[in-house]
Amino acid sequence: MNSSPHNFSERHLKQAIAWFVCLQSENCQTNDTTRFEQWLAQKPAHQAAYQEAERVWGNLDSLKQLDNVPGLAAARSAKQPRLAKRLLTNVALILAFGITWAGWLDYSAQTQTFVTDSDARRHITLADDSQLDLNVNTRLIAKITPFRRIINLEQGEALFTVIHEPLRPFSVTVNRLQIHDIGTQFNVQVGPAGVDLAVLEGEVELNDGGTVNHQRLLAGSRVSYREGQGLSTALPAQKASITAWLNGELMFKKTPLRDVTAQLERYHPVHFVFADPELANQTLSGTFASKDLMPFLHALETMLPVQVAQEGGQVILHRATKK
Repeated sequence: MNSSPHNFSERHLKQAIAWFVCLQSENCQTNDTTRFEQWLAQKPAHQAAYQEAERVWGNLDSLKQLDNVPGLAAARSAKQPRLAKRLLTNVALILAFGITWAGWLDYSAQTQTFVTDSDARRHITLADDSQLDLNVNTRLIAKITPFRRIINLEQGEALFTVIHEPLRPFSVTVNRLQIHDIGTQFNVQVGPAGVDLAVLEGEVELNDGGTVNHQRLLAGSRVSYREGQGLSTALPAQKASITAWLNGELMFKKTPLRDVTAQLERYHPVHFVFADPELANQTLSGTFASKDLMPFLHALETMLPVQVAQEGGQVILHRATKK
């Protein structure tokens, strides 16, 4: 690593120190090492910052070995209870000040609100370089502090691609459910019935203070969460299907019609009504443009025993009569 030690930001140095501490820990896992190597390779600034963290640590280690500093040996061997007591008092004051200052920094960090309407998606890069993609009709509040990264997804859908920082956790709150990142890419959708979560890379830890406690969800898995009921059984998550909305598409595979119509209602100012409730259990497979309602309705009549009638803002689905 030959990058200049000055060619990095304070944030990069904090990340480097966090990684340095993580790698020295007895709890360091193989996946931590892999994520560190990925982080290191992302930017020359990361390499420069980590080199500086190593240099500072090396200087501290060298200082411990010095014996020719005038008065150092005497200071090491001297027993001065008053000085020791005074030193402990000063350290306690410094720690108290540091905790207070840290609390103030955390409290005073700026909160940002991101909103999309029914016509546009949005891509966001947070201050920590984590990436967010917001689907239509989404509202999200983000607070990035020196010690925590807190996201509140109030409505809609978002894809999170998180920069892993061991000493600065990243969490997403949706209703009562808390999603804690563990080096991850995951998709969260908020609907009237609850929350749908799919992990595409890494893993997350889930808590709601009740039925869900420190449950982990691994890459390639998806679950639904309903308040008071907890998590559904984990099912396989297909990345192409989960992220189709990034390209303005909806991809279904044997999806119940009730769920299909709920998706369409997010994109269009209509409400679907099942004249025959049993039609809601019919399943649909295929890929459709999320913004084109009429082609979807025509396809629905062709693929399923459904007849469509529109009355104002309602789309009524009748069972088609046999010819």
